Amino acid sequence: MLSSMELLAPAGDLKIFKSAIDAGADAVYFGGDFFGARASAKNFSISDAKNALEYAHLRGKKAYLTVNTLLKNPEMESKLYDFMKEYYESGIDGVIIQDFGVFTFLKDHFPELELHASTQMSLMSKYGAKFLKDQGASRIVTARELSLAEIKEIHENVDVEIEAFVHGALCVCYSGNCLMSSFIGGRSGNRGYCAQPCRLPYEICDGNKKSIYGKEKYHLSPKDLWGIHDLPGMLDAGVYSYKIEGRLKNEAYVTNVVCVYRKYMDVLLSEGAKDYRVDEKDIKRLMDAGNRGVFTNLYFHERNGKALMNEENSAFYQENKKPAVSVIKESNKTKLFGEFIAHVGQDLTFSVWDENGNCKTVSSVECEESTNKPTSKEDILEKLNAVGDLPYVFEEISVFVDENSFVPLKFVKQMRRDALFLFQENKINRETKPFLSLNEKEFLKENKNENPRVRIGVTTYGQLLALEEANFDFSVVLNAPLWLSDEENALKFKTFGKDFYISLPPVIRKDHISLISEKVKEYMKEAKGFYALSYDGLALLESLGVSKEMVYFGDRLYAYSNRAVYAFFRLGYKHTFVPLELNEKELIHRYNENSEVLLYGYVPLMYTANCISKITFGCKKNKNEVLYLKDRKNAFFPVMNQCKICTNVIYNSLPMITFDRHELLEGLNPKSVRVDFTIEDKAKVKEVLDLFEKIYLHHESDEIMISHTKGHLKRGVL
Repeated sequence: MLSSMELLAPAGDLKIFKSAIDAGADAVYFGGDFFGARASAKNFSISDAKNALEYAHLRGKKAYLTVNTLLKNPEMESKLYDFMKEYYESGIDGVIIQDFGVFTFLKDHFPELELHASTQMSLMSKYGAKFLKDQGASRIVTARELSLAEIKEIHENVDVEIEAFVHGALCVCYSGNCLMSSFIGGRSGNRGYCAQPCRLPYEICDGNKKSIYGKEKYHLSPKDLWGIHDLPGMLDAGVYSYKIEGRLKNEAYVTNVVCVYRKYMDVLLSEGAKDYRVDEKDIKRLMDAGNRGVFTNLYFHERNGKALMNEENSAFYQENKKPAVSVIKESNKTKLFGEFIAHVGQDLTFSVWDENGNCKTVSSVECEESTNKPTSKEDILEKLNAVGDLPYVFEEISVFVDENSFVPLKFVKQMRRDALFLFQENKINRETKPFLSLNEKEFLKENKNENPRVRIGVTTYGQLLALEEANFDFSVVLNAPLWLSDEENALKFKTFGKDFYISLPPVIRKDHISLISEKVKEYMKEAKGFYALSYDGLALLESLGVSKEMVYFGDRLYAYSNRAVYAFFRLGYKHTFVPLELNEKELIHRYNENSEVLLYGYVPLMYTANCISKITFGCKKNKNEVLYLKDRKNAFFPVMNQCKICTNVIYNSLPMITFDRHELLEGLNPKSVRVDFTIEDKAKVKEVLDLFEKIYLHHESDEIMISHTKGHLKRGVL
């Protein structure tokens, strides 16, 4: 029986799935053969999934499928429909999604399917939540960094189910915004292959790359989350589904964690929050089930702090490796009523109904006359009442049987199973639309962009000043740290008469929305456009009255495939960004004619709530500065504070330079190209712009002496 608090458990295989249900989970989420964010888990074949769905539905539970990765064109067009059709027609209760192209594809083809917006969509405000809800999401999974107050604001303003993580591993980066594993080792978290570089040790170095601590620590490895003490606050904030992380975890971990949370969710629902407390034995049980040293609940109450991190050890430790199973209490079972009829010469029938009048009837073989010993009512009742661990109990069963009838008890048992399955199953015969080929003519125009527009992004005032010396035509993109923190200097660029665009931050949270909104309103009359890097930013701009024609996507508002480009196009958004994780061949087959492509820049690998500067020195409010993380291979990753919005950005150790790839760029045919400056000083800006002008604009030969990377142009990601 589902409650107003859904306990949602992970499962890496069928055995764990069933054990999680038996331990008290209301729902279980799992991955299939493709498209799940835990590609290294065993995952489920369609046969396993059908078995799991039947097991769950017979017990009044639900099952959700993870399709929470970004898909490439061939996957969208050749695999997704057939893959999803099997699960849909088998009765999957919902799908967890990251890719907006996938989201729209599933909505178009499987109209009765519940769509859940994954935490990979990095939803942090009522704006992003409303955007996805308006597009058809029945549930949103909030970013793990959100406080209870932020979750509550979403709940009070958007009529959508809220799912939030309550227990398990934390990512240090805002989910969906991490490219660190991708750029370091070619294993993309957006594709389910994260190698977890956050769990490795790093040295913190100052702006001169000198070590501060003198030794490596695990500065990017958060403690595991637990919300066992915060269940009352989460319930008050409007959380419906309480998600346990762990599709890579074993059966012992999942079942023991589920048992503890089941106990306290039941206590909270039956007794209220007034005297809510957690027993020390249950705290130990959670500790023994597995953790990374110590648990944390910091994000529910604070933005960041030392209590979040375990700098000394990133290893996962498990004391108790014995699975646990709890039995469903009789008091929690749904009361049913039944009627069994056995008349000689007629089909056996069994009807089941509940207190609300929902009724199901099944029939079986023709009842025969007994030649020896007639079947008794007592024998029939015994088999009908044997519901086992199913969440039902028969309050009363009426049995009408002829005195001389013979009723094989194996058929009685089968009728009970069939009736209960039909009674629970309510997703049979859902509408499935035939596969719809992408009609590119509806939105693709073979425009030849002979001279893509040049846009130069700047993050500091020094970089802005350096642009005055450039001798070619370009427009300016003011990155968030500049126009939010140094507006007076940001506006000085008007003296050299360039068009300008405003780039919103990728992280937009409740306490900074007023500031961002105020600034956007001031720029609306003069700016040529606004860059959104998140669904929150996209919806915030719409709420402020910014025309969709003036909205441009940044690199973190992913449009991997033509389906994704088309999905946004249908909503009126025509200016996407060329994905950073696709290789040359994949990019050529993407529609880029209205997109922007990055030709130079330090790619942001992580956006984090965790503040490296605060952990190292204590909070230096409104003092943006650059530190470095040094890894075991002596690579230095710049870390920049964005204090005005309390966000850390970790950049790649080398800038990406692709402006020498003339043939590729001509094939991509982008609408505009971006040169983006972040940590560079004025001299470096000038050096890069001189090379850009010679090599890209004038097609002159010149050796690039700057150490750099080509990103994913050659290797791409799995």
